[in-house]
Amino acid sequence: MAALLELDGIGLRLGERQVLDGLRLEIGPREVHALLGANGSGKSSLAYLIMGCEGYAPRTGSLRCDAQEIATLPIHERARRGITLVQGRVGQLEIDYAVSLGARASAELVARVYGRVADEIGIKEAVRLQGEHSRGLVKTRVAVDDEATAEVVGITEGNADGPRGHVDCTEIVRGRGRVSASPRVSVSHPGAKVTHEAAIGSVDRRQLETLMAHGLAPEEAVEVIVRGLLR
Repeated sequence: MAALLELDGIGLRLGERQVLDGLRLEIGPREVHALLGANGSGKSSLAYLIMGCEGYAPRTGSLRCDAQEIATLPIHERARRGITLVQGRVGQLEIDYAVSLGARASAELVARVYGRVADEIGIKEAVRLQGEHSRGLVKTRVAVDDEATAEVVGITEGNADGPRGHVDCTEIVRGRGRVSASPRVSVSHPGAKVTHEAAIGSVDRRQLETLMAHGLAPEEAVEVIVRGLLR
């Protein structure tokens, strides 16, 4: 039986990294496939490539749907052929963790979450710079839609000589979603330096218009922007 979706010799590079190399996959009618692998192994990148997300065009190989090449088609044309990304909901998500760093140690805490419908998201991340010349980054990227809510708290403490830390919170709000972001920074030593920034808002209108000018429908353009934030 002919494959509905066929990938042959697919290669994908993101920056200097070869994410996919010579990948081959066939999916027939009524088949269900699961992609398993460690973080960073290319599962999401493959999905974005099949969907046609910006920045995920294959360098090599062919991508066919119903025996027709679609590698150069935009997202909305692929959607008309039945190719879409379907994701589950977050539900109730609570993230609460803290890291204490010794001398010259470093840590980067990163959270990326997309809440929909009535999802409830709570994120609290803390980096405590206890050692000299330690380095820490707390970075959150959250998008909420419909009636989802999110409360984000990022904490960085400088408690020694020479550490550097930063809190970076960026959130996108759509529909009736609600978000609060609280970056908290403190120092207990004159040689420590910690900084913070937070931004909450809707989808950038200029980005939206640019994507729509390239043929994307409004909802498709919004999805591209949100996924860019969460990448």
